[in-house]
Amino acid sequence: MKKTSIVSFCIIALVAFAMWVPNVEATDLDIASFKVSKNARILTDVKNIILTVENPNGVEPVEMPAILIGVQNGVEVYNNTIFVYDESGNGRSRFAFPTFIPLVAGNVDWTVVILDDDPDDDTATATTRVR
Repeated sequence: MKKTSIVSFCIIALVAFAMWVPNVEATDLDIASFKVSKNARILTDVKNIILTVENPNGVEPVEMPAILIGVQNGVEVYNNTIFVYDESGNGRSRFAFPTFIPLVAGNVDWTVVILDDDPDDDTATATTRVR
């Protein structure tokens, strides 16, 4: 076999392989809503810390980390990660973070972020007033 025939065969094989490889899209999970109690009391559970996500591109669901940090009086008092997803075509999916028990008075400023493959901003914030 001539060298040109081998090169031609390799090029054809590469083109055929490139056409066969599926197009892998980035996973994009967006925050539809983030809700947490607006008011709480010292030593009482802050329950119902809810993150609702959606899959706007309809890509097959992949779990992605969602990190929630709570800062009270300048000190990080809460840091938790859960894995979230949304089935394509499902609309939205809800996830609950573990409860938080405040030990002192003062506002807790919450920030949640989803670390997905898409470069858009997937951050939400909220505040709980602790008395």
